[in-house]
Amino acid sequence: MVTRSYPRYELFALTDQTRRSAISVPANIAEGAGRFGSGEYRHHVSIARGSLAELRTLLELAFRFGHLNQEQIAELHADVDEIDGMLCVLHRKLAK
Repeated sequence: MVTRSYPRYELFALTDQTRRSAISVPANIAEGAGRFGSGEYRHHVSIARGSLAELRTLLELAFRFGHLNQEQIAELHADVDEIDGMLCVLHRKLAK
């Protein structure tokens, strides 16, 4: 995980929050999938997208603070964009 390279003083701030938001994305998808009805599932996919937006922001902050280089942030943004696209498709399919 990229947060391993963050400075030690970020351990209980940026590192912790980044990891929590990254964990929240699949956790919300799983929770929604375990609920009854596509409406609840769709709601949790929406929450997962919110966590993904939070993750994107935290990664951008890490870049601006100098904890990530240009290559790392570009790769991470591409990953986040790909996941966001998948969540959008899932959200639309659950609406049908």
